[in-house]
Amino acid sequence: MSSPSSNARQSSTKPDQRLLGSLAVLFVFTAMATSSCVNCCPDERTTSPPEAAFVKMDLPGTAKAPAYATWRTKSPGRPILLLHALNGISPSVLHWALDMESWGYRVYIPSLYGDPIQEEPAYGYDNGIAATKFLADAPEWDLNSTSHPGPIIAEVRALAKAVSAREGNQDIAVIGNCLTGIFPLAIMDEPYVRVAVLSQPAMPVMKLHEIFFRIPQSKGKQRSLPLSANHLNPILNAIAANPSKRILGFHYAHDPVAPILKFDQLHETLDEAGLTNRFTAYVMEKPDSSYAARRPRWVVGETTEQKRKLLTPHSTLSNPESLDDRDWFRARLREELDRAWE
Repeated sequence: MSSPSSNARQSSTKPDQRLLGSLAVLFVFTAMATSSCVNCCPDERTTSPPEAAFVKMDLPGTAKAPAYATWRTKSPGRPILLLHALNGISPSVLHWALDMESWGYRVYIPSLYGDPIQEEPAYGYDNGIAATKFLADAPEWDLNSTSHPGPIIAEVRALAKAVSAREGNQDIAVIGNCLTGIFPLAIMDEPYVRVAVLSQPAMPVMKLHEIFFRIPQSKGKQRSLPLSANHLNPILNAIAANPSKRILGFHYAHDPVAPILKFDQLHETLDEAGLTNRFTAYVMEKPDSSYAARRPRWVVGETTEQKRKLLTPHSTLSNPESLDDRDWFRARLREELDRAWE
């Protein structure tokens, strides 16, 4: 039988244990809630192609930044500026660039994180968690803004200009992915940007607790492009003035980390400007979904067997879990790129 003193000791420890447990839960939740972004790019299970398949060069950014290490496919062709996702110039991005080379395009892939990246080579870099920590302290990136992604846009603009200049001032296509998904739209006021490809744009980024507990962002953030009217108006004017300019979107309707409502906002913005026919979205959705059916004028849909998980389905053109899905998205991209240069 326990003595009164031992009972007292046991009862006094229980509140302390509960308090410590509560504080631990609070600490984890606070860390999740204040995190600026999440690794929406799971590690890839493939190896990089030989670096000799590319030509490495430096492309100039703005006067505020050093040159950007860039890898370019070797064959001649219509120029494409391919912007990597959160996890960097990963193996899948490199293989995809070689695919596009076989279609008749010359692809430039700059490392927006520099080279090396925290002592690791940028070629084949595939570390979304490390990149998340890097971006948290990078003043060029504004991951949470609903009005502008930050000074990194000026760098991408300079890179696009350099690619066009190297290719005899030809028009170019610019492809963004995930974190960079909206960047091609942001520089479409440049006369040499003919095609902007928006692949599952994820800015402003979701917080960790929103993803883990499936808490939706505010409607404003879900629909944010994110570009203010001052940034959008020159873009709309440039699209209206040049009938060759096209915007292409690629997305999963049930993407858990990049809300597809951004595409609805973009369509509505273009519609108000009389430019509805300049944007086509290619969307994969679950068999019981009707996203494409409700938007027949501007969405081309296909079904997928990929169920919603914590971070996927997300990647469309680069590294989706389903090779069948990837092939469908890439076939649509190839058709649209070929049509843009007819």
